[in-house]
Amino acid sequence: MATKLKLGPRANSFSDPHSGIQLAPGEVIDFPTGPISWVLREALKGAHVIKFEEADPILDQVDPPVVTDSPAEDDIITASDLEGLTRAQIMDKFDFLDSDHVAEAKKKKTVADLITFLLKVQLEYL
Repeated sequence: MATKLKLGPRANSFSDPHSGIQLAPGEVIDFPTGPISWVLREALKGAHVIKFEEADPILDQVDPPVVTDSPAEDDIITASDLEGLTRAQIMDKFDFLDSDHVAEAKKKKTVADLITFLLKVQLEYL
């Protein structure tokens, strides 16, 4: 993390002739290395200039979330969600199933058996 300087909320500008620092509104500069002048020290105390840590952009890169075809726990399908749907509509809701489970689901004779099977199988995908 790099230490940076910027103007405080009520400051219009800052200039320190001893360290050569000049700040304008919206400008951000690196915190000087070495000894700090008394002018900068007083500006920091009075919040005329604010010292803050800027995160390293390489360290802050977050891996994108892994997208899975399985339902999340809050997306669990319940029997009431399937009420009044046709076999095809029910199978569309379970599009995350692999081919083995789809083949077995198609073998079910009644819609009730199909729903019971699919509700049990979906738990394997969580």
